[in-house]
Amino acid sequence: MAFVIQITQLHLTLAYHFPTNHYSILEKLARGIEVKLGCDWLATLFSRDIRFANHETLRVMYPYTPQNDDELELVPGDFIFTSTVEQVSTSEGWVYGTSLGTGISGLLPENYVSPADESDTWVFHGVARRSRTPKRTLFVCRHGERMDVVFGKHWLSQCSDSKGRYVRSNLNMPAALPAWGGAHRDYEMDAPITVVGATQAKIVGEAMLESNTTIDFVYCSPSLRCVQTAHEILRGMQQDGRISIRVEPGLFEWTKWVSGTSLPAWIPPIDLAAANLNVDTTYRPHIPISKLTISEAYDTYISRSHQVTKDILAYCKNKGKNVLFVGHASSLEACTRQIQGLSPQNPKDFVQVVRKIPYLGLCACEEQGDSGVWQLVDPPILPLTHGPNHSFSWRETLQQE
Repeated sequence: MAFVIQITQLHLTLAYHFPTNHYSILEKLARGIEVKLGCDWLATLFSRDIRFANHETLRVMYPYTPQNDDELELVPGDFIFTSTVEQVSTSEGWVYGTSLGTGISGLLPENYVSPADESDTWVFHGVARRSRTPKRTLFVCRHGERMDVVFGKHWLSQCSDSKGRYVRSNLNMPAALPAWGGAHRDYEMDAPITVVGATQAKIVGEAMLESNTTIDFVYCSPSLRCVQTAHEILRGMQQDGRISIRVEPGLFEWTKWVSGTSLPAWIPPIDLAAANLNVDTTYRPHIPISKLTISEAYDTYISRSHQVTKDILAYCKNKGKNVLFVGHASSLEACTRQIQGLSPQNPKDFVQVVRKIPYLGLCACEEQGDSGVWQLVDPPILPLTHGPNHSFSWRETLQQE
């Protein structure tokens, strides 16, 4: 018995009729293509006039009005086809050619035209994409503006009365803090978002609703600022009563960036739910808090982020199309790079990328067929940009002698 293996090969022309001295450069570029990465195929149909297949293509640069009957009128932007066999009897400085626009042939001054690409004259007949079901998409978003960044690490001292109760001292401070069994000082390690931060998140949610973007699952870091941001995004999408937020410790940022000798005392999901945040209290994390360590190595953080992303995407497969992660600035890089088939960046470059990601920075990553490889694509919404608004005291500013 013999087994016949049929192999279908695909030939792809990347360059055609190129100068021989370009060969080594083109070969290097071709060998640098990551063939394992996903791609989108786009079919585009062009046609050309076969009568001018072996002609040189020239572009008209300047207008010219014929002085004799055998001369050709030139209009800037038109193309002229010329053949060497037609130039035998022409005078110096003149060429014989045919206009693409009019089809008329005649003589023309050669300094009024310049060489052009043949493809510039091709007729475009449209684009066709293979009909397909919508791809799975992973959205990764940074949390909103945080209290400790705006008002300082010891912001709680600015908004406590004589009995230690929370009383806001600025309109950008939330009217109340989630009530739970921990002490107020724990908020200094796990700060909430500001009123502006909540507004940022709601604006993003409203934009996603307007763009008809659907979300099937929401996962977030255990940081309060991430839970609140996820809640406000869902409010903006008008989905806060339908989708529950799954608090996943594996999405927490690089623990090396945590100040002190211990991780924050995060609010438990049951207390978050009691504070009217739409949190799934039955969710069992892929990476529990007990698995996180303070001052973890960079490789450990990158591996953790990649692993929890793979686990979540595998769990959600066939259960829904779109997944939203609400995490930290580092999440946009750490959770998407390796699922694209790319190697992690070195720590120095990683930090430089993270510094450029603003509050509510959003990226989208699409699955490429069944290859298991994902690819970054344009998000369905516009970016969010706004300026700073510094502290103001009318007494200090206006009441001056």
